[in-house]
Amino acid sequence: MSTGQRTAVVYLARKAEGLEPLKRFAEAYGRYAAGAPHDFVVVYKGFANGEPELAEAKSALAALNARDLYIDDEGIDITAYLDAAERLDHDEICFLNTFSEPDGDDWLLKLLTQLRRDGVGIVGATGSYESLNSSMDLLSKVVWLCAGKKIPRDDVLARHYRWLLESQFPSWLTDARPPSMLQRLMHSMRGGDYRQHDRDYARHWEAVTKPNAPIDWAPLFPQFPNPHIRSNCFAIDRQRLVALQFPKIITKMEGCRFESGHDSLTARLRQSGLAALVVGKNGVGYDVNDWPASGTFRLGDQANVLVTDNQVRNFKNYSPEERATHVLMTWGDYVDRAETAAVPALGKTFGRAAAPL
Repeated sequence: MSTGQRTAVVYLARKAEGLEPLKRFAEAYGRYAAGAPHDFVVVYKGFANGEPELAEAKSALAALNARDLYIDDEGIDITAYLDAAERLDHDEICFLNTFSEPDGDDWLLKLLTQLRRDGVGIVGATGSYESLNSSMDLLSKVVWLCAGKKIPRDDVLARHYRWLLESQFPSWLTDARPPSMLQRLMHSMRGGDYRQHDRDYARHWEAVTKPNAPIDWAPLFPQFPNPHIRSNCFAIDRQRLVALQFPKIITKMEGCRFESGHDSLTARLRQSGLAALVVGKNGVGYDVNDWPASGTFRLGDQANVLVTDNQVRNFKNYSPEERATHVLMTWGDYVDRAETAAVPALGKTFGRAAAPL
Protein backbone atom coordinates (compact mmCIF):
# COMPACT_ATOMS: atom_id res chain seq x y z
CA MET A 1 0.00 0.00 0.00
CA SER A 2 2.36 2.72 -1.15
CA THR A 3 2.63 5.26 -3.92
CA GLY A 4 6.28 4.57 -4.48
CA GLN A 5 7.34 6.53 -1.44
CA ARG A 6 10.00 4.92 0.71
CA THR A 7 8.56 6.22 3.98
CA ALA A 8 5.17 6.16 5.66
CA VAL A 9 4.14 8.42 8.51
CA VAL A 10 1.50 6.52 10.48
CA TYR A 11 -0.73 8.57 12.77
CA LEU A 12 -3.09 6.86 15.20
CA ALA A 13 -6.52 8.49 15.39
CA ARG A 14 -8.24 6.78 18.31
CA LYS A 15 -11.95 7.40 18.76
CA ALA A 16 -11.76 7.09 22.56
CA GLU A 17 -9.53 10.16 22.80
CA GLY A 18 -12.03 12.48 21.10
CA LEU A 19 -11.50 15.02 18.33
CA GLU A 20 -9.36 17.61 20.11
CA PRO A 21 -6.03 15.71 19.83
CA LEU A 22 -6.71 15.12 16.12
CA LYS A 23 -7.31 18.80 15.53
CA ARG A 24 -4.14 19.72 17.40
CA PHE A 25 -2.13 17.21 15.39
CA ALA A 26 -3.57 18.43 12.06
CA GLU A 27 -2.69 22.00 12.92
CA ALA A 28 0.90 21.07 13.87
CA TYR A 29 1.38 18.76 10.86
CA GLY A 30 0.19 21.55 8.59
CA ARG A 31 2.32 24.21 10.25
CA TYR A 32 5.67 22.40 10.17
CA ALA A 33 7.12 21.02 6.96
CA ALA A 34 8.09 17.36 7.28
CA GLY A 35 11.10 17.97 5.03
CA ALA A 36 11.03 14.49 3.46
CA PRO A 37 8.65 12.82 0.98
CA HIS A 38 6.31 10.30 2.54
CA ASP A 39 2.89 8.72 2.46
CA PHE A 40 0.70 9.96 5.30
CA VAL A 41 -1.41 7.14 6.72
CA VAL A 42 -4.10 7.50 9.37
CA VAL A 43 -5.11 4.45 11.40
CA TYR A 44 -8.68 5.04 12.55
CA LYS A 45 -9.00 2.96 15.70
CA GLY A 46 -12.40 2.11 17.17
CA PHE A 47 -14.53 3.91 14.58
CA ALA A 48 -17.47 2.24 12.82
CA ASN A 49 -18.34 2.86 9.21
CA GLY A 50 -21.08 5.41 8.78
CA GLU A 51 -21.01 6.79 12.30
CA PRO A 52 -20.92 10.58 12.76
CA GLU A 53 -17.71 10.42 14.83
CA LEU A 54 -15.81 8.92 11.90
CA ALA A 55 -17.01 11.65 9.57
CA GLU A 56 -15.95 14.27 12.11
CA ALA A 57 -12.53 12.67 12.55
CA LYS A 58 -11.97 12.47 8.79
CA SER A 59 -13.06 16.09 8.46
CA ALA A 60 -10.51 17.15 11.10
CA LEU A 61 -7.74 15.48 9.08
CA ALA A 62 -9.14 16.18 5.62
CA ALA A 63 -6.51 18.75 4.65
CA LEU A 64 -3.66 16.27 5.18
CA ASN A 65 -4.32 14.07 2.13
CA ALA A 66 -4.21 10.91 4.20
CA ARG A 67 -4.52 7.30 3.22
CA ASP A 68 -6.76 5.41 5.61
CA LEU A 69 -6.50 2.17 7.56
CA TYR A 70 -9.17 0.93 9.96
CA ILE A 71 -8.81 -1.20 13.07
CA ASP A 72 -11.19 -2.02 15.91
CA ASP A 73 -10.54 -0.67 19.39
CA GLU A 74 -9.11 -3.91 20.75
CA GLY A 75 -5.70 -3.28 22.27
CA ILE A 76 -3.67 -0.10 22.44
CA ASP A 77 -1.51 2.13 20.23
CA ILE A 78 1.18 -0.55 19.80
CA THR A 79 -1.52 -2.93 18.56
CA ALA A 80 -2.28 -0.49 15.76
CA TYR A 81 1.40 0.10 14.97
CA LEU A 82 2.18 -3.59 14.53
CA ASP A 83 -0.95 -4.09 12.45
CA ALA A 84 0.02 -1.19 10.17
CA ALA A 85 3.56 -2.52 9.81
CA GLU A 86 2.14 -5.80 8.51
CA ARG A 87 -0.27 -4.15 6.09
CA LEU A 88 2.00 -1.51 4.59
CA ASP A 89 4.90 -2.12 2.19
CA HIS A 90 7.11 0.92 2.82
CA ASP A 91 10.78 0.63 3.75
CA GLU A 92 10.51 2.89 6.81
CA ILE A 93 7.70 3.91 9.11
CA CYS A 94 7.48 6.80 11.52
CA PHE A 95 4.78 6.12 14.12
CA LEU A 96 2.95 8.94 15.90
CA ASN A 97 0.39 8.41 18.64
CA THR A 98 -2.87 10.32 19.02
CA PHE A 99 -1.32 13.01 21.23
CA SER A 100 1.84 13.58 19.18
CA GLU A 101 2.50 16.93 17.50
CA PRO A 102 5.48 17.92 15.33
CA ASP A 103 7.20 20.94 16.83
CA GLY A 104 9.63 22.15 14.20
CA ASP A 105 10.31 22.19 10.48
CA ASP A 106 12.01 19.21 8.82
CA TRP A 107 11.01 17.01 11.73
CA LEU A 108 10.67 13.89 9.57
CA LEU A 109 13.85 14.61 7.63
CA LYS A 110 15.79 14.90 10.89
CA LEU A 111 14.45 11.55 12.12
CA LEU A 112 15.15 9.77 8.83
CA THR A 113 18.63 11.24 8.45
CA GLN A 114 19.62 9.66 11.75
CA LEU A 115 17.73 6.41 11.10
CA ARG A 116 19.63 5.90 7.84
CA ARG A 117 23.04 6.06 9.48
CA ASP A 118 24.96 2.81 9.55
CA GLY A 119 24.33 0.79 12.69
CA VAL A 120 21.16 2.61 13.78
CA GLY A 121 18.12 0.47 14.60
CA ILE A 122 15.58 2.97 15.88
CA VAL A 123 15.20 6.71 16.38
CA GLY A 124 12.69 8.64 18.43
CA ALA A 125 11.81 12.15 19.47
CA THR A 126 12.13 11.26 23.15
CA GLY A 127 13.79 8.62 25.29
CA SER A 128 13.94 7.86 28.98
CA TYR A 129 15.96 5.95 31.56
CA GLU A 130 12.87 5.43 33.71
CA SER A 131 12.03 2.03 35.18
CA LEU A 132 8.38 1.38 35.94
CA ASN A 133 9.69 -1.00 38.59
CA SER A 134 11.81 1.60 40.41
CA SER A 135 9.31 4.44 39.97
CA MET A 136 6.39 2.37 41.24
CA ASP A 137 8.45 1.34 44.26
CA LEU A 138 8.87 5.01 45.17
CA LEU A 139 5.33 6.11 44.36
CA SER A 140 3.83 3.11 46.13
CA LYS A 141 5.75 4.04 49.24
CA VAL A 142 4.41 7.60 49.15
CA VAL A 143 0.81 6.39 49.01
CA TRP A 144 1.49 3.66 51.57
CA LEU A 145 2.89 6.19 54.04
CA CYS A 146 0.05 8.65 53.58
CA ALA A 147 -2.90 6.28 53.30
CA GLY A 148 -1.63 3.26 55.19
CA LYS A 149 0.59 4.68 57.91
CA LYS A 150 -1.36 7.95 58.04
CA ILE A 151 1.72 10.08 58.47
CA PRO A 152 1.07 13.72 59.35
CA ARG A 153 0.68 16.08 56.43
CA ASP A 154 4.09 17.21 55.21
CA ASP A 155 4.29 20.24 52.93
CA VAL A 156 7.49 19.11 51.23
CA LEU A 157 6.07 15.68 50.44
CA ALA A 158 2.80 17.25 49.32
CA ARG A 159 4.47 19.66 46.90
CA HIS A 160 6.67 16.98 45.27
CA TYR A 161 3.95 14.34 44.89
CA ARG A 162 0.83 16.44 44.47
CA TRP A 163 -0.16 14.99 41.09
CA LEU A 164 0.00 11.47 42.59
CA LEU A 165 -1.79 12.19 45.85
CA GLU A 166 -4.54 14.17 44.15
CA SER A 167 -5.51 10.97 42.34
CA GLN A 168 -4.72 8.40 45.05
CA PHE A 169 -5.37 10.02 48.43
CA PRO A 170 -6.57 13.64 48.07
CA SER A 171 -7.83 13.92 51.64
CA TRP A 172 -4.22 13.78 52.90
CA LEU A 173 -3.43 16.90 50.87
CA THR A 174 -6.34 18.82 52.35
CA ASP A 175 -5.98 17.63 55.93
CA ALA A 176 -5.91 20.87 57.88
CA ARG A 177 -5.27 19.25 61.24
CA PRO A 178 -1.85 20.29 62.49
CA PRO A 179 0.44 17.48 63.64
CA SER A 180 0.80 17.09 67.36
CA MET A 181 3.89 18.34 69.16
CA LEU A 182 5.11 14.73 69.49
CA GLN A 183 4.57 14.12 65.76
CA ARG A 184 6.48 17.27 64.87
CA LEU A 185 9.32 16.33 67.20
CA MET A 186 9.58 12.78 65.88
CA HIS A 187 9.35 13.96 62.28
CA SER A 188 12.13 16.49 62.89
CA MET A 189 14.34 13.90 64.57
CA ARG A 190 13.87 11.56 61.60
CA GLY A 191 14.90 14.24 59.13
CA GLY A 192 11.51 14.07 57.45
CA ASP A 193 12.14 10.79 55.61
CA TYR A 194 10.11 8.42 57.83
CA ARG A 195 12.90 5.86 57.85
CA GLN A 196 11.38 4.05 60.81
CA HIS A 197 8.91 2.61 58.30
CA ASP A 198 11.53 1.26 55.86
CA ARG A 199 11.47 -2.31 57.14
CA ASP A 200 7.68 -2.45 57.17
CA TYR A 201 7.53 -1.04 53.67
CA ALA A 202 10.07 -3.54 52.36
CA ARG A 203 7.77 -6.33 53.54
CA HIS A 204 4.79 -4.56 51.99
CA TRP A 205 6.54 -4.16 48.63
CA GLU A 206 7.57 -7.81 48.62
CA ALA A 207 3.97 -8.83 49.28
CA VAL A 208 2.36 -6.65 46.61
CA THR A 209 4.85 -7.69 43.90
CA LYS A 210 4.46 -11.45 44.34
CA PRO A 211 2.69 -13.44 41.59
CA ASN A 212 -1.03 -12.60 41.43
CA ALA A 213 -0.56 -9.64 43.80
CA PRO A 214 -1.67 -6.11 42.80
CA ILE A 215 1.75 -5.01 41.49
CA ASP A 216 3.02 -8.38 40.32
CA TRP A 217 4.01 -6.75 37.02
CA ALA A 218 6.84 -4.67 38.54
CA PRO A 219 9.56 -7.36 38.15
CA LEU A 220 8.78 -7.46 34.41
CA PHE A 221 10.73 -4.21 34.10
CA PRO A 222 14.46 -3.67 34.68
CA GLN A 223 15.54 -1.55 37.60
CA PHE A 224 16.70 2.02 36.94
CA PRO A 225 18.43 2.94 34.66
CA ASN A 226 16.32 1.41 31.90
CA PRO A 227 17.02 3.17 28.57
CA HIS A 228 14.22 3.03 26.02
CA ILE A 229 12.83 5.05 23.14
CA ARG A 230 9.36 6.27 24.00
CA SER A 231 6.64 5.05 21.66
CA ASN A 232 4.88 8.40 21.19
CA CYS A 233 7.11 9.03 18.15
CA PHE A 234 9.64 6.61 16.70
CA ALA A 235 10.90 5.62 13.27
CA ILE A 236 12.19 2.20 12.26
CA ASP A 237 12.83 0.01 9.25
CA ARG A 238 9.48 -1.69 8.66
CA GLN A 239 10.83 -5.13 7.81
CA ARG A 240 13.12 -5.02 10.85
CA LEU A 241 10.13 -4.38 13.10
CA VAL A 242 8.06 -7.13 11.48
CA ALA A 243 10.96 -9.60 11.70
CA LEU A 244 11.09 -9.22 15.48
CA GLN A 245 7.75 -11.05 15.59
CA PHE A 246 6.27 -9.42 18.65
CA PRO A 247 3.09 -11.23 19.69
CA LYS A 248 -0.19 -9.38 19.36
CA ILE A 249 -0.28 -6.74 22.05
CA ILE A 250 -3.64 -6.17 23.69
CA THR A 251 -3.27 -4.85 27.25
CA LYS A 252 -1.73 -1.64 28.51
CA MET A 253 0.83 -3.66 30.46
CA GLU A 254 1.85 -5.55 27.32
CA GLY A 255 2.34 -2.19 25.64
CA CYS A 256 4.50 -0.96 28.49
CA ARG A 257 6.64 -4.09 28.21
CA PHE A 258 7.00 -3.48 24.45
CA GLU A 259 8.26 0.01 25.25
CA SER A 260 10.40 -0.56 28.33
CA GLY A 261 10.31 -4.14 29.59
CA HIS A 262 13.26 -6.54 29.80
CA ASP A 263 12.56 -7.61 26.21
CA SER A 264 11.46 -4.23 24.86
CA LEU A 265 11.83 -3.07 21.27
CA THR A 266 14.76 -0.85 22.25
CA ALA A 267 16.42 -3.62 24.26
CA ARG A 268 16.14 -6.15 21.43
CA LEU A 269 17.66 -3.78 18.90
CA ARG A 270 20.50 -2.74 21.18
CA GLN A 271 21.24 -6.36 22.08
CA SER A 272 21.65 -7.04 18.36
CA GLY A 273 24.28 -4.29 18.17
CA LEU A 274 22.09 -1.52 16.76
CA ALA A 275 21.93 1.99 18.18
CA ALA A 276 18.86 3.72 19.61
CA LEU A 277 19.02 7.47 19.01
CA VAL A 278 16.98 10.37 20.36
CA VAL A 279 16.77 13.04 17.67
CA GLY A 280 16.51 16.63 18.82
CA LYS A 281 14.96 19.64 17.15
CA ASN A 282 18.54 20.62 16.34
CA GLY A 283 18.84 17.53 14.13
CA VAL A 284 21.45 15.86 16.33
CA GLY A 285 21.11 12.14 17.01
CA TYR A 286 21.96 11.38 20.65
CA ASP A 287 23.05 7.86 21.54
CA VAL A 288 21.89 6.37 24.83
CA ASN A 289 24.69 7.68 27.04
CA ASP A 290 24.11 11.20 25.71
CA TRP A 291 20.36 11.34 26.23
CA PRO A 292 20.61 13.29 29.52
CA ALA A 293 22.42 16.07 27.62
CA SER A 294 19.87 16.20 24.80
CA GLY A 295 17.57 18.90 26.20
CA THR A 296 14.56 16.74 25.34
CA PHE A 297 12.11 14.81 27.53
CA ARG A 298 11.96 16.08 31.14
CA LEU A 299 15.26 17.91 30.68
CA GLY A 300 15.31 21.62 31.43
CA ASP A 301 12.63 23.39 29.44
CA GLN A 302 12.49 20.53 26.88
CA ALA A 303 13.28 23.07 24.16
CA ASN A 304 14.96 20.47 21.95
CA VAL A 305 11.95 18.13 21.71
CA LEU A 306 11.23 17.55 18.01
CA VAL A 307 7.76 15.99 18.38
CA THR A 308 5.81 16.70 21.55
CA ASP A 309 3.10 14.65 23.21
CA ASN A 310 0.80 14.81 26.24
CA GLN A 311 3.56 13.73 28.64
CA VAL A 312 5.90 16.45 27.37
CA ARG A 313 3.12 18.99 27.84
CA ASN A 314 2.17 17.63 31.28
CA PHE A 315 5.74 18.13 32.46
CA LYS A 316 5.56 21.81 31.49
CA ASN A 317 2.43 22.21 33.60
CA TYR A 318 3.80 20.60 36.76
CA SER A 319 5.01 22.70 39.65
CA PRO A 320 8.79 23.02 40.04
CA GLU A 321 8.70 20.42 42.81
CA GLU A 322 6.66 17.96 40.75
CA ARG A 323 9.02 18.45 37.80
CA ALA A 324 11.98 17.67 40.07
CA THR A 325 10.34 14.40 41.13
CA HIS A 326 9.77 13.40 37.51
CA VAL A 327 13.35 14.30 36.61
CA LEU A 328 14.53 12.04 39.43
CA MET A 329 12.47 9.08 38.21
CA THR A 330 13.38 9.67 34.56
CA TRP A 331 17.10 10.54 34.78
CA GLY A 332 18.21 10.00 38.38
CA ASP A 333 21.87 10.74 39.03
CA TYR A 334 22.56 11.14 35.32
CA VAL A 335 21.64 14.83 35.63
CA ASP A 336 23.00 17.44 38.01
CA ARG A 337 21.99 16.30 41.48
CA ALA A 338 21.15 19.89 42.38
CA GLU A 339 18.02 19.47 40.24
CA THR A 340 16.68 16.64 42.37
CA ALA A 341 18.37 17.11 45.74
CA ALA A 342 15.24 18.48 47.41
CA VAL A 343 13.02 15.58 46.32
CA PRO A 344 12.01 13.41 49.31
CA ALA A 345 12.99 10.08 47.79
CA LEU A 346 12.15 8.11 50.97
CA GLY A 347 15.30 6.04 50.85
CA LYS A 348 14.88 5.08 47.18
CA THR A 349 17.82 5.67 44.87
CA PHE A 350 18.13 6.28 41.14
CA GLY A 351 21.86 5.89 40.79
CA ARG A 352 24.20 5.46 37.85
CA ALA A 353 25.01 2.01 36.51
CA ALA A 354 28.51 0.72 37.09
CA ALA A 355 29.25 0.74 33.35
CA PRO A 356 28.18 2.94 30.42
CA LEU A 357 24.67 2.19 29.26
